[in-house]
Amino acid sequence: MAHELIKPNDPGHGMTQEDFGKLVRNRGGKSLEKLVEHLAKVAPDAANCAGFIAAVESATIGHLWLYYQASLPEKSQRRSKLKKDTRKAADLAEKLAEITDRLLRHSEVNEVLSEFVNLSPPKDGLPANFFEPGFTTALRVFARKCSLLEQTLPADRGGNSTAAPFKALMSQTAGMFSDLTGQPAAASTRGEFFEVAARVREILAAIAPSLPSAKFDFPPEAALAKALARLATETQPA
Repeated sequence: MAHELIKPNDPGHGMTQEDFGKLVRNRGGKSLEKLVEHLAKVAPDAANCAGFIAAVESATIGHLWLYYQASLPEKSQRRSKLKKDTRKAADLAEKLAEITDRLLRHSEVNEVLSEFVNLSPPKDGLPANFFEPGFTTALRVFARKCSLLEQTLPADRGGNSTAAPFKALMSQTAGMFSDLTGQPAAASTRGEFFEVAARVREILAAIAPSLPSAKFDFPPEAALAKALARLATETQPA
């Protein structure tokens, strides 16, 4: 099947969200079914909720899709590259602002591009030139914000953590669990949430071999409880 192997040299990574959903159902279907069955047992309104199964499957696949996207190589670029890109964006936006300012003031193009002249630009707290075309002002605001980002982004510390997507995935899964059951997402192996988290981890393990371009970083089965406890500690309010 076309979605079974994603070639790393494919610019689009060969994957659409629809194909990803098929992959999850084909490779991780049993675990997804167990996840839904468990939630149906502990969610008080599951029996009275039309489309409960479809809704849980859709939400879970959506969370996994975000995890996959966040695990692709281009999502884990180092901050030095990010700072360089924001500096470049600021410079280009400022240059484009100068060109559009001249262009949009010209009577021969003003009528055709009037929606850009009258565009309501975002604000950044600095005084705006009310005689300047709206699109030009928007570009200048964008340039200033990118410049500020470039100055304030912290330096590299070995790049972004590859564990961050899993942390986000568990947070989303915990939110879904609590919304459906009214229970806290406890990390204990005897808690109801652990069963859900374990099934999500199983799905990741099942689909990972078919997604070689993604850098999946999730704990082994035996270490899941410790990983959840650590994540719970990290997300507690100070």
